Amino acid sequence: MRFKFYKLAILIVILSICLFQSCNKKPTDPDPELVEHLFYIKAAIGTDSSLIKTFSVEQLKFIDSFIIDDFGIYDMAIIADDEKLMVTEEYRMRVYDLETKELIHSADGYGNPIRVSPNSDYYSVYDTRLQIRRTDDFSLIYNDTAITGYGDFSFDSKYYIYSHDQGDVMVYNIDGDSIETSFGLTRSGNQFNIYELWPSADMSKLFIMGFNGAYLDFAVADYDSDTLRIIQSPLKTGGAEVVVSSDGQHLYFINTPYGDSEMPSEKIDIFDVETEELVSSISTREYNLFEPYKIALTSDGKYLMATPWGWGPYSLLLID
Repeated sequence: MRFKFYKLAILIVILSICLFQSCNKKPTDPDPELVEHLFYIKAAIGTDSSLIKTFSVEQLKFIDSFIIDDFGIYDMAIIADDEKLMVTEEYRMRVYDLETKELIHSADGYGNPIRVSPNSDYYSVYDTRLQIRRTDDFSLIYNDTAITGYGDFSFDSKYYIYSHDQGDVMVYNIDGDSIETSFGLTRSGNQFNIYELWPSADMSKLFIMGFNGAYLDFAVADYDSDTLRIIQSPLKTGGAEVVVSSDGQHLYFINTPYGDSEMPSEKIDIFDVETEELVSSISTREYNLFEPYKIALTSDGKYLMATPWGWGPYSLLLID
C-alpha cells in the first residue's frame, strides 16, 4: 500500500553527524575540532517546490538552506558523510552535491521511499517494483519486477531484506546477487500484510509494521519464522515510523494510537531490541508537537529530532 500526500505541507527530516579525529590524542597535539551534529529538514514551498534547511545542534540554529524547484519531496537520504543529498518523489529522484548545491544526477520512473545501506554503497527505491542501485555511479544491481512492500539493509550492508507482495519476506544477498532465503508471515493463520520491516543488528529478529484492517500493528518475529509477536496496536496509519539506533539496541517508534472515541496520544516510544520491552516514552504533545510524522536519530544516538504532520504552524522537537 502506498500513501499519497497531496496538498500537505509536510516536513521531512534526515540526519547526519560530522565526526572528527579525537582518539589517541598526544599532549602536544592541537585540540580536535568539535563534533557537529546536523539535521537536514525539508519543507514544502507551494505544491511543487521544496526548501532544504540544515540545522546545527551545537549552534541551535539553521546554518544553511537551498531551494529545489519543481520537485515535491516525498523522502530523502544522506549519502557518504554529507557529500550527497538524495531526494525522491512518486516517480522521480534527484541527487545533489551538498557542498555546491548542484544537481549531479536525476532519473524518472522510480522514487518514493528510499533506503541507504550503512556503508553508503547502495540505495533502494520503489515505484511498482524494487530497485537496488550503487551510490557511486547510480547503476542498477537488482530489480524485482513484482509489486513489493518496503524493506531495509542489514547492518553489515551485505543483505537487503524486504516484503514481497507484502506477505513474504525476501532476503537478497548483494554480493551473491541472489535471493538467499524467503518465508511467509501469518497471523492467526492469515497472511500478515507487511508495510515496512527492519532487521535487528544480528539479523536474529525482524521488526515489522503491518496492516490489521484499517490500522497498523507493530510486531516482531524471529528470523525465518512465521510467528509474530505484537508490540503495539492499533496505530494511526499516517504517522507511524521507526528508527533504529546505530548499535541496533533500541528502536525509536512514533506511536499515535487511535480509537473510536479517543483523541490521538502522540508520543515516541523507545523499545529494547533484545527484551522487546518499552524502556522510555516521550510525549510530543507535552512539547506542543502534535502528530509527529518523521523522526531522525544521530548515528551516535545522542540526539533525536521529530517533525510534524500537516499544515503549520510548525515546531521541531529536538531531544537530547
